[in-house]
Amino acid sequence: MQRNSLPQECKDLRKALYPPGSLEIPSLSEKKAVFEKIVAAFPGLRYTQHQHLTWCSGKDQEIRKQWKVTGFVETQLAGNPNPTLRVMQEWAAAVGVGFTQLAITVEKVLSRTPVPDRGCGSLSC
Repeated sequence: MQRNSLPQECKDLRKALYPPGSLEIPSLSEKKAVFEKIVAAFPGLRYTQHQHLTWCSGKDQEIRKQWKVTGFVETQLAGNPNPTLRVMQEWAAAVGVGFTQLAITVEKVLSRTPVPDRGCGSLSC
């Protein structure tokens, strides 16, 4: 094992706090419970609660940034529901993320936003 490196089992326990695609921030008690599991599973491991909570804090910041991006995209889509690639590039620059991250967020927002009914039935208006 490398110096200052956690065993994979410990990393897996930490990652379980932050499932991929989830925008939920775990509570402090959940974070501490995972820390206790790590310490119990590997006695003598040089891993402090401070180190654990610092790692969690970084993940929390990533989630908060995604909240900001999602809110920005929702606001922009309200005024421009079918943005061009150029417009999306401008949005990405404005919010400080890469184009790919912004495009994924736009797709997620659009997939959960119902298409408004124009009152035309099956006919296009």
